[in-house]
Amino acid sequence: MSNRVERSAAHLVARQVRMFQVEQQAAGQAFAAPVVERPAEPAPYVTISRQYGARGSEVAQLVAARLGWTLYDRALLEEIARDAHLQERLLAPFDEHARNNMEHWIGGLMTAETVSEHHYTAALFRVLTSIAAVGRAVIVGRGAHLALPPETGLRVRLYAPLADRLIQIAASEEISEAEARRRVERVEQTRQAWLVRAYGDRARETFTFDLALNTAALPLATCVELTLLALAARQPAPGEEAG
Repeated sequence: MSNRVERSAAHLVARQVRMFQVEQQAAGQAFAAPVVERPAEPAPYVTISRQYGARGSEVAQLVAARLGWTLYDRALLEEIARDAHLQERLLAPFDEHARNNMEHWIGGLMTAETVSEHHYTAALFRVLTSIAAVGRAVIVGRGAHLALPPETGLRVRLYAPLADRLIQIAASEEISEAEARRRVERVEQTRQAWLVRAYGDRARETFTFDLALNTAALPLATCVELTLLALAARQPAPGEEAG
């Protein structure tokens, strides 16, 4: 990873943990005190799963900007998964009981298919679980929609017809549509193969999203607004349980 990505990962982890601590303080908890099993209010998050060329990263950036939340893309997630110090900083606000609960959840995610990549996959699951527990995060890719408790977040899928994606990729990458097609096939095969290795049969399940949006049929601004509306609808009213 580049030094820029390393610095960005460290900055974003520090920012997100700081936001979480401020919220805990505002809720009447001691600033330095570890939290209980979960915050008094379930920590919300948004996961963005996207087809290659469906402009998912653009939507994710706009959603994070509107919410004032931390944005984690694939490069940042992979950097944190390989940096034990950054993982510990994410876990710092949580007491031993909460950490044990996270490890139990992570253990339930592990499958026989993850054995060959056990160390990295377990670290990635730990990073995703920690980010979601701290909350106020938009997470792009890495199968986050399959790894996190669905009741506290919004799982978004962004897609577009192949023809539209080929035009988008060819224009943005300055390549021919034939080359764009080859890239789509290569990227999608690689992504699906990794998801199956990491998540097993869950990667083949159909109903794993709360919201699916066609970015070729809808302006990006509309995709952002619909995501924000769905997120608001997913959050429980005061005194109600999430779900």
